Amino acid sequence: MFVFYDFETTGTEPAFDQPLQFAAILTDDDLDEVERVNLRCRLSPLVLPSPMALAITGVTPDVLIDDQLPSLFEFTQQLSDLIDRWGPATWIGYNTIHFDEEVLRQAFYQNLHPSIYRTQLDGNDRVDLMKLIYAVRVLQPDFLEWPMDEKVRSPISWTNWLLPTDLPTTTPTTPWETSRRRFTWLN
Repeated sequence: MFVFYDFETTGTEPAFDQPLQFAAILTDDDLDEVERVNLRCRLSPLVLPSPMALAITGVTPDVLIDDQLPSLFEFTQQLSDLIDRWGPATWIGYNTIHFDEEVLRQAFYQNLHPSIYRTQLDGNDRVDLMKLIYAVRVLQPDFLEWPMDEKVRSPISWTNWLLPTDLPTTTPTTPWETSRRRFTWLN
């Protein structure tokens, strides 16, 4: 089983920011979709979201304080239950080792979950696609087409092409839609 997942957060610092949304697709070993989830939670009282994070994700202030959404504690309970239900699986995402996993561990830690390493234990394992792309770039530079910065005739730096070229004009409904906007150069 494989789980492709992504978080949307209030910022880039896992110790100070919080997840707002988690979307994932569970597939079988042939990559056929088995189930998908899209979980959201409301903003915790002492967290101040980054305006840039809100602009990138398209989350609006009314969504942040929606009383119909679960609290961060309830959200982490849902995530913990989901990991148990979908495991053992390989958890896959982009930049997950240094961001999404940190966000998940921090959320579990702050909400007193007994095991903050849920995606690494009980038969689960992880794959970070960003690390695989870096490896391909180093070992087989001609295998993938890389966006080029024509001014310096070299591949565009990761930090430049990962950022959106324009702010969204509509609210994305899932992290997948947000990611699609970030990678407009692929189209």
